[in-house]
Amino acid sequence: MFTAGSYEWAIPEFERLTAADKQVSPTFVIGGSSWRMLCFPRQNATPHQNVSVFLEYPEASFTPNHLSPTASFKLIIKNFKDPSKNFEKSADNTFKSHQEDWGFSQMLPLQDLNKESGYLREDGAMVVRVEISVPAPLPGGSYPVKLSTATPGLSTDLLSLLDNPGTTSDLTITATGSELPGATGCDAGADARPQSRSFAVHRAILAARCPYFRTLFESGLADSGARELNLPDTDPDALRLLVRFMYGDGLAVTSREQAYSCLSLADRLLLTQAVELLREHLLSSVSAATFAADLLCAAGLAGEQTLLRSLVARFADLGDDVPEADLKRVEAERPQLLLELLLSCRAAKRART
Repeated sequence: MFTAGSYEWAIPEFERLTAADKQVSPTFVIGGSSWRMLCFPRQNATPHQNVSVFLEYPEASFTPNHLSPTASFKLIIKNFKDPSKNFEKSADNTFKSHQEDWGFSQMLPLQDLNKESGYLREDGAMVVRVEISVPAPLPGGSYPVKLSTATPGLSTDLLSLLDNPGTTSDLTITATGSELPGATGCDAGADARPQSRSFAVHRAILAARCPYFRTLFESGLADSGARELNLPDTDPDALRLLVRFMYGDGLAVTSREQAYSCLSLADRLLLTQAVELLREHLLSSVSAATFAADLLCAAGLAGEQTLLRSLVARFADLGDDVPEADLKRVEAERPQLLLELLLSCRAAKRART
């Protein structure tokens, strides 16, 4: 089984770019891995008569070889006058430390890249699309799993500082009580989680890594300069993982319930990277057996309409295998959701005909 996704990248004013203007796309997540596209506007080698486009796995240098992602991918330069003339090339590669990018030095001749041919938009931008397919994880996910955007070396030093702060810590955060399962629709038992835990941290690191804490520290409110900060209704285990993530560690989640608890807290703390990693992990590993629980969890997260809509869309593929008892549970707890599932399934069937 495979999980697939796509990403589009617009490179503005392409004709103005020189051979020295290497372009690097924003980082995006597909199949639980982070990716980027690279573009050399005047080719990365002689004869410098083509545009070069590559797919890069930026974490290759510190990913163990046995965890290196293998991907089948297609790079596409869009044609805005005639989509049937979209120019595309495909490849397969395992992205290891010695080969962190793969693609095509001679992607498309520069003489064809102009507005008249349709390969540049009217505003002069070239748009590159990548479609990636990677082996899917086992149904329902295989745990534990570590979701990471870490930088080697620096993250090791910061984590050492977190684990042994000594006198360097200038803030203690206490998580008091965990979010009840009823708040998210998840099945995890609240009494199985610790109800209070404190963490000795460093304000400068939290301010640099977390918009929530940076805003709090700069607000001038009563607790903005306090040495102790209480976070009520917060799962201590989720906070522990997210604090480590801020210091450069991966998110080592041990279950889907913990992944949802981390996602809920990451939303609160405005940790966009963590949210994207967790969302992609949950979507790529959902199965018929976990579908109902996933749906109810997502429905209970106020900031996760994107995840909820994506799960509803997956029902067209998984619906026949979802246990009837699970669908009855959805009907009992979220009757409106069951209607959305049926409408989504009907729309998918119409699209196929």
